Amino acid sequence: MAALIIADTAYAFQQSAIIPAIPTVQDEFGITEAWSAWLLTGYLMVATVATPALGRFADLHGRKRTLAAALLVFLVGSIGAAAAQGIAMLIVSRALQGIGGAVFPLTFAVVRDEVPAGRVSAVIGLLTGAFGIGTAIGFAAGGVFAEALSWRLIFLAGAVLVAAGLVLIVVFVPRSRSTERGSFDHPGMLLLGGASVSVLLALTLGAQMGWLSVVPILLLAAAIACTVLWVRVETRVPDPLVDLRVFSGRPVLFTNIATVAQGWVLFGTFFLLPHYVRVDPDVAGYGLGADATQAGLFLVPAALGQLLAGPTAGTLSRRVSASRVFAAGLGLAAISMVVLATSGQSVARVVLGAFLVGTGAGLSIQTSSTLAAQGVEAGKTSISTAVNSTVRRLAGGIGGQVSATLLADMATPGGRPGHAAFVVAFLIAAGLALLGSVLALFIPRVDQQGLEE
Repeated sequence: MAALIIADTAYAFQQSAIIPAIPTVQDEFGITEAWSAWLLTGYLMVATVATPALGRFADLHGRKRTLAAALLVFLVGSIGAAAAQGIAMLIVSRALQGIGGAVFPLTFAVVRDEVPAGRVSAVIGLLTGAFGIGTAIGFAAGGVFAEALSWRLIFLAGAVLVAAGLVLIVVFVPRSRSTERGSFDHPGMLLLGGASVSVLLALTLGAQMGWLSVVPILLLAAAIACTVLWVRVETRVPDPLVDLRVFSGRPVLFTNIATVAQGWVLFGTFFLLPHYVRVDPDVAGYGLGADATQAGLFLVPAALGQLLAGPTAGTLSRRVSASRVFAAGLGLAAISMVVLATSGQSVARVVLGAFLVGTGAGLSIQTSSTLAAQGVEAGKTSISTAVNSTVRRLAGGIGGQVSATLLADMATPGGRPGHAAFVVAFLIAAGLALLGSVLALFIPRVDQQGLEE
């Protein structure tokens, strides 16, 4: 149990600790917001592909072996990031860390294999709590490291945690046997990765070279072609990386469309907020003039809101319905975006907005996973929840990159993001969250067989 808790904590710490330090890294390497966003979005895109890929690999080759391999690659990425002398190496190292995105669901799979059925829920609750605590510590510590010491220590500290988790898993977690036979969907993995990277590059280079330049247009065309081919492959291979057949029913389809807003808001905010609070209000007329340490602390309310709301979501779902709680969570997210868009120089508004973002995420992430599981027959619940997680991360990566592109595109002559850029980015997220909230209200109820009532 300690091995799994440390692995989850290390993953959560590394995912969150770099976020308040992104503006510091951006200044050190002299890059734009569009490129600095890759430290978050590149990680998310690799995690988007790695989660279903390693989940399938674990089914074929065993949970322990796959979890240990994921942590080993994560460790290499951490060391590489700490030693990076340029933004290219840092982005590549963060992409390697994205493979750690599969750690969290893999630990759940190990629990289901090794823990008695009566204790599974309690143990998963402990892992979820460890993840929340690791996220909060990461937000706070990441800013402190970047401001007082060096942002490189974020990765070194994470490497120590990852190494400890890896050793404990190798020594104490029982070796598991493969649970399935079949093939691995290599074409699906490559096409999904190609589509994701092409979209991010198009957004980044479009802001830099001009939206009608040849390169961004070709990249968008490549993304569309990869997506079309990916859908074709996933609907024809016997063992798809992402089983698109779960989208055939309205409950799961509507849930995943609304989940796009959820991922966009959450990860878009994680990128925008540290940049916003670090703007000098005496120069720009907005922002809080925070340093890296304070920027990290402004993200802690989001982690606390998510940690508090997550357990509440299950209770509320039993009293009303999961779809209504999902809608309420997205509604809170929409309100939070409006609060942040109008925060100006108000510390209270920023703290309130961050807390509402986290609370909305805590309510909506739990219920979207529940709705995804309820919307299919019993044998497909794992597949459906994996698809839902993939949609959330993919939307988060695109949302973060679009937000960064807006900051780069709407910069002042001095290169600083204009206030209007933040307002537009927050209001786009608010509109998506509101649409998602309305759609969630129309998610049909289903019976125990996953059929609409």
